Amino acid sequence: MEDILIDDVTTVSKDVELQFYPLPVEVVRKKKKRKKTKKRPDIESLRGIGVFAVILGNFRPQIFPNGFAGVELFYVISGYLASVSSNNSKEKLQIFYYSRLKRVLPLYFLSILLILIVMGFLTPNKDFGRNISGGTRAILFVSNFENDAESSLNLFSHLLPISTGFQTLIIFPFVLIIVNLFPNKLHVYCHIFIGIASLVFNFFIRDFSVFSQFWKFSAGVFAHHLQSDLGELEQNVFFYPFLLLFLPFLHLKHICLEISAVAFAALLIQINAGANFTLCKFFEFIGDISYSWYLFHWPIVVYVNIYHGNTFYAPLIGIFISFMIANIISKNFER
Repeated sequence: MEDILIDDVTTVSKDVELQFYPLPVEVVRKKKKRKKTKKRPDIESLRGIGVFAVILGNFRPQIFPNGFAGVELFYVISGYLASVSSNNSKEKLQIFYYSRLKRVLPLYFLSILLILIVMGFLTPNKDFGRNISGGTRAILFVSNFENDAESSLNLFSHLLPISTGFQTLIIFPFVLIIVNLFPNKLHVYCHIFIGIASLVFNFFIRDFSVFSQFWKFSAGVFAHHLQSDLGELEQNVFFYPFLLLFLPFLHLKHICLEISAVAFAALLIQINAGANFTLCKFFEFIGDISYSWYLFHWPIVVYVNIYHGNTFYAPLIGIFISFMIANIISKNFER
């Protein structure tokens, strides 16, 4: 909660009705209403690009073979926001976790519930046991521990990155505690070391454990520690987000694509700190409903692949339907 300016006599008088004597500062602060946090348009645009790449890659993998790279952007954003919150104060970090859980958990469990309800209509009976197991693991946030988590017939396979991200956010405060044991000037180097170690681990062991994915989270932390107000360069770096749009088309090796997506996302966040930049209103709008769209698009992808996999228009209709569902759910449950 931001502190009210003590010299703002007019505002204080309206809020607490001062007449002849000032109230203690603590009382004034308690009377101050909490302002709604403003969203950064560049981060919303990054969310929009990320989920858009994932949607296209899942519905049209032949055309967008690397659409999964969009998921990497969310790791970087989460690392950046968590680092910003932890750097301000413990109270800010608590507010960050509270707002994140308040936004993530209700929709997450709602999506699992709806998938379980319509599961019998979406997949053949032979996959019933597989999906019950996947749903159970999703409820416990351990989808990344499942060997069959990436199966195209698993209705809950898209929740794997969310499970990893959730586990990472739980571990992050403990990482901060360890890093804070070192002098302040070494904090950046500690995060660099952790990130490089995680990247090397991910290079040799291709799994979805927290440590193998932590380097993406660390990239967001690193972007925060190196951020500077370069708003005057805004127009000169306008093309950077467009480079992200080409990643789903590129036939790069998996690890090279991940590094490229993470680097571009961290770079954009870092150079745009303090600037009022957005790629375009379309991606900013998509970013606003990105979480809902991500949660509810995958069951439609599975249905299309099973029953209409050879048709041209089915994926396009699926994208449209999932987009409309995301709009409705976001407006009614996420706001």
